[in-house]
Amino acid sequence: MGREGEGADDDVPYQFLTNLRVRNPLIKQCFSEFIGTFLLIFFVDSAVSYYGLSGQHGDHFAVAFAAGTALYMGVIVGVPIGCGQMNPAVALALASIGKCPWNKVLPFCCAQLLGGFVGTFMAYANNYKAIAILAASNSTSSAFDKTAGFWTTFPGETTSVGAGFFDQLIGTAILLYAIMALIDHKNVKPSPTVIALALIFVLAALIIAMGRNGGDLNPARNFSGRIFAWMAGYPKELIFNGHYWWVVGILGPMLGGVLGSWVYYLLIELHHETSADFTRVSTYELGDVKSS
Repeated sequence: MGREGEGADDDVPYQFLTNLRVRNPLIKQCFSEFIGTFLLIFFVDSAVSYYGLSGQHGDHFAVAFAAGTALYMGVIVGVPIGCGQMNPAVALALASIGKCPWNKVLPFCCAQLLGGFVGTFMAYANNYKAIAILAASNSTSSAFDKTAGFWTTFPGETTSVGAGFFDQLIGTAILLYAIMALIDHKNVKPSPTVIALALIFVLAALIIAMGRNGGDLNPARNFSGRIFAWMAGYPKELIFNGHYWWVVGILGPMLGGVLGSWVYYLLIELHHETSADFTRVSTYELGDVKSS
């Protein structure tokens, strides 16, 4: 509720703040991508490190809940302004299908990777004392081995590079298939809140169902976390382990996202009946803000 005579800037508590207001849509979207990805990675890394440092067996449900909560916050803020992706694989996939302008892919990916890096740093800083205690009671190499998985992913004991790649390809394809269904307004017309809630369940299900092979469906965690861990002093040969880090951590999700979006388009969206009541691109798309 407002006061009589209020102007357009009366929602700002201090008028000098209006000079800081960003009006460029792309910059606002990048801000949203940065904060959303920061929250996502911070929540996930914090949940994983909690179980690792407390000596408890990792709970995929708890990690999925943390990831879903952060995803909800990022989507509910980002979707109304044309973003809310928080994943370079999503940006590339939506661009490949015409749902996100190609000139936004690089800025979005940079914002997401930076957000992932800062999220990893904050999770590390929040657990620094516990990590230091662990390192003091173990050899340095043992401490590195026990904590490196807090910040990025590594293959399971029985997981080959090929199996990890297939895992990430299929998992990210399913994620993008779900996203495509949610932003297909010839199918349904959900609000940003419904999109966010639906994606919580999709992401949680994927984490629970496909967590065994050590992937995370998101280069913003895998690659950003590796860069941070390497800068924090973890051995390069541990962090950049053979071909796993780029084949499974980057290539798998990026190709899987494109695969999933095109599977949905070619098998579902392409065959919708043309109608003036439906629009192919809508305000609540996760790539751009357009109106028809």
